[in-house]
Amino acid sequence: MMSICAFYYNTQSGCYNVCSLKLWLCNPFDCDYIAYNFNGDDAYELTFTGSGSQITWYNDDTNQQIGTGLSVEIPLQSNCYQFNGSARYYDSTCGCWKVCCISIWVCNPYDCNDIAYAYNGLDGYELTFTGDGTNLTWYDDDTGEELGAGTSVVIPLEPTCYQFNGSIRYYDEIHERWVICCISIWVCNPYDCNDIAYAYSGLDGYELTFTGDGTNLTWYDDDTGEELGTGTSVMIPLGPTCYQFNGSIRYYDIVFERWGFAASVSGSATLMIVMTLFMPIMG
Repeated sequence: MMSICAFYYNTQSGCYNVCSLKLWLCNPFDCDYIAYNFNGDDAYELTFTGSGSQITWYNDDTNQQIGTGLSVEIPLQSNCYQFNGSARYYDSTCGCWKVCCISIWVCNPYDCNDIAYAYNGLDGYELTFTGDGTNLTWYDDDTGEELGAGTSVVIPLEPTCYQFNGSIRYYDEIHERWVICCISIWVCNPYDCNDIAYAYSGLDGYELTFTGDGTNLTWYDDDTGEELGTGTSVMIPLGPTCYQFNGSIRYYDIVFERWGFAASVSGSATLMIVMTLFMPIMG
């Protein structure tokens, strides 16, 4: 802690005055009293979680005061950008003023491509972080519950299908900022889906055709993880011997618009359909 005094001459009173201020000197980026969250619409909300009063928020790049109170919103713009800000407040415990700083990447978190998802073949869907970052934490965005840390988390199947809205929050060490990535998926046994038709096409193999309503169609070989193609159909070739093909299609559901945040009109979820074929011998 440091006490700073300023001596000055007051021309109105014709006398010298003294102003003093007590400051808490500590790296303000080591402060854990600012929580951040996407509001599901058009801004990020910063919330002061510490114990203090006279809270004032600043944009540290411009030194502009942007609000007072426990929270402040940082709006999305046409282009993504890094926001560097702080909360300055009075801590009555030490009788001093403190500063908490945070840097966040202000971008639509549903445009982030750092979360891969796959049915684990057992009891749920595995979400995997594919970006570069540390301090990874997964959340259920409907309940606010912390689901775990690390590069992946499993979202379990339930007796009935449901939409899961979740996110990962991590620190981008390269750009020195915090980032949120969001995803919404339809959690349902993908083998119970009836949106894949298959037919033998002669010497070429089997043709799988998507019969549902969706866009952004991508086919996968689930044994290898290989992407097989995009579009409404894909060909599975015959082999020299019979083999089992395990594959899936992942797509954007245009009927329920389930790729997005919670139940918003602009939201959505990603669906996965899985099919197993037994391939006959060629000829």
